[in-house]
Formats: sequence, structure tokens, C-alpha cells
Amino acid sequence: MACPGSNNVNGITWYSPNFTRPGEFSFCEECYNQFIRNTSLNVHIRKDGIFTGNCDFSPNVKQQWFIAVNKNDINIFWKYVESKLGRARELQAHLAQLQALHSQETKMKGLLTKYMFECRGRGFSLDLISDTVPEYYFNGRYLRGHNSDEVARKQIQIDESNKKIEHYFREMIKLQHELANLWYIN
Repeated sequence: MACPGSNNVNGITWYSPNFTRPGEFSFCEECYNQFIRNTSLNVHIRKDGIFTGNCDFSPNVKQQWFIAVNKNDINIFWKYVESKLGRARELQAHLAQLQALHSQETKMKGLLTKYMFECRGRGFSLDLISDTVPEYYFNGRYLRGHNSDEVARKQIQIDESNKKIEHYFREMIKLQHELANLWYIN
């Protein structure tokens, strides 16, 4: 099987340097056999097993591996990998923070929407009693009922919440893309 590169695949054996956690930084079996197995530094690589992952043995990583092999110094490779893993950990922490904010904002939007509909419902029930129904035009919508001011305030908050949710989502996509390609960029 050819190297999957940055594509996630399942059902192949993965290898990692001894100084990393399993799955944190992995090489596919193809890259291991072709570039690592017959080198003096292969003793620093362990077999992690079969799981879903992508191959981090990019051209940049390969270049650093060959430099370390030529100098017979695993520390050269270790320093390179650790610097990249440091960046990966930062990105993962930021991604987790954005996911928490996204989840929190989505819950808040749900509560605001529920409250807005309750306000509308109370306003419409009051409409049955009165002779005239106040009607307001707000933000491209007609709002009816005695609680229209409150409904309008909640709609503003919901619109702002939607903007935040979209922003968090776009930022999460960017971080996931950077994480997926971390080993393929300098």
C-alpha cells in the first residue's frame, strides 16, 4: 500500500519515535520499511500497532530524519519533532478552547430562542384581550404583540450569537487544517 500522506486511513501498521506518545506522531508501514528500517537510528522507533491515522513522514520530516541518520544523532530528529509537537499541542489546546466556546454559545442561542418564543407567546395571548395589536417592524421582520420590544432585544442577541458561532466554526476549520498539514509545511 502506498503512503497515505495526510489522509486518514485505517487498517495499516503505524510506527512512532520512542520519545512520543502513540498516535501523536506516526509513520506508516510503507515509510518505515522504505526509509527507517535499515538505518542505524531505527532502534529509536517503535511499532504502535493498527489504528486510524495519517502518515507524518512528510518530505520535511524525511529530510530531518536523513540528517539525523547521516550524523548518527537522534537528538537532531528529536529537536525537530519536539518543536513541531509543541506547535501541535498549542493548536490542539486552542481548538479545544474554541470547541468549548462554540458549544457554550450554541447552548446560549438555544436559551435565547426559547425565551424569545415565550415572549412572543405571552404577547399573543395578551393580544386576545386588547382591541389593537401593537406591530413593530424590526430588522426586516414584523413583530406583533405587547412584548415586541423584548422579542426584538432577544432577536438582536440571537443574531450576535449566530455571528459568534459562525466565527468559532471558521476558526476551528482553520486550526484543523493547520493541524492536518503541520508536518507538510516548514
